[in-house]
Amino acid sequence: MALSQVDVMISSAVVSCLASTVSVPISVFLFTLPLPYLGVASSLPPGFVAGAVVLLVGMLIYGSTPLLTPSSTDPQPSVD
Repeated sequence: MALSQVDVMISSAVVSCLASTVSVPISVFLFTLPLPYLGVASSLPPGFVAGAVVLLVGMLIYGSTPLLTPSSTDPQPSVD
């Protein structure tokens, strides 16, 4: 079964939202590294680290689950 245009638009929006959600903790983490011109590196609070771990585990679970597609055993509506 081919994906319809609406399915592609929805999946595209979901991927875009997930990418922007993951980019925030990654950028915060990068700014805690000892980079030149930023001075002394700071540490992240435990709550941030725990939240980032929960976010990334959720993203991995979401990415590893297959899309819900109708199976061949589902009854198909008949056209009379």
